[in-house]
Amino acid sequence: MSGSYSQRTGAEASGVLARVGGMRGWARASSIAAMALGALLPRSAAPQAQDAAPESPVELLRRAFDRRYGADTHQQMSLRLSSKGREVAHQQIEVVTMMEHGQLRALARFTAPPDLRDTALLVMEQEGRPDDYFLYLPALDKVRRVSGAQRSDSFMGTDLSYEDLERRRVEDFEDLRTRPERVGGEAALLVNARPRQAAGYERVEFAIAPGDATILETRYYTRGADAPFKRIQFPRASLHEEAGFSVPTRISVANLKRDSQTEVTVESLELNPNLDIRLFTTNALMREAALSSKRPAPGK
Repeated sequence: MSGSYSQRTGAEASGVLARVGGMRGWARASSIAAMALGALLPRSAAPQAQDAAPESPVELLRRAFDRRYGADTHQQMSLRLSSKGREVAHQQIEVVTMMEHGQLRALARFTAPPDLRDTALLVMEQEGRPDDYFLYLPALDKVRRVSGAQRSDSFMGTDLSYEDLERRRVEDFEDLRTRPERVGGEAALLVNARPRQAAGYERVEFAIAPGDATILETRYYTRGADAPFKRIQFPRASLHEEAGFSVPTRISVANLKRDSQTEVTVESLELNPNLDIRLFTTNALMREAALSSKRPAPGK
């Protein structure tokens, strides 16, 4: 069974289905996210008993990740990029994500603007080593691998990095500690953690509402810094709650060092669509681009 969320009109929704139909022509996908967007996937978690012993940082973080990451998804996203308070770009992206044997598979494809249309990213989660990233650039008609050293680079000019698009796992962090703070008007616990593998940050804080283990904010710090250089917010009012999962439909990414911001709005969301694993291959990156290039651009 799948659920859906949409901010689109009927005509716009039919456009979404028409695009998925292009993928479905060879893979039969019924309903594209990760950034990520790389971020975007949950597993149901039972509420804590009120008289239970206090959760350890590891238990709280695991419960929060289970709610955020786990469900297969199909999403249409709008990204607005601004610098020093002025909007500089508007992008649209389609994302599908799927779990295969406990590992994330994600395919993201730009649908606008024209100079980015059909640019696509494939993310293949790996056990015990950095995830694999494959980027399709239609101007070159080639698929290239994104190296591990590029994981902290900007994803297509946004304030998101490639590593922001990864699924978070408790096993990827160490030295976990918590402290209380109010975030978005509600009580939260900040879980401070350090990545076990080399990353574009020295430590990270996850702001989590302890009652339902909802992630409200993520803050990234460079070595020795007291203030974060990047902050990602997931407003409570924009969270889509379904079947024990908590998926954000609005994400605010601020690079505090550069004074730039990326606002992500999920315009349509379907949980647990009927996806075909053959979507998540390097061949599919080029094949779907070839199909979509024969269709008119959105709005034409």
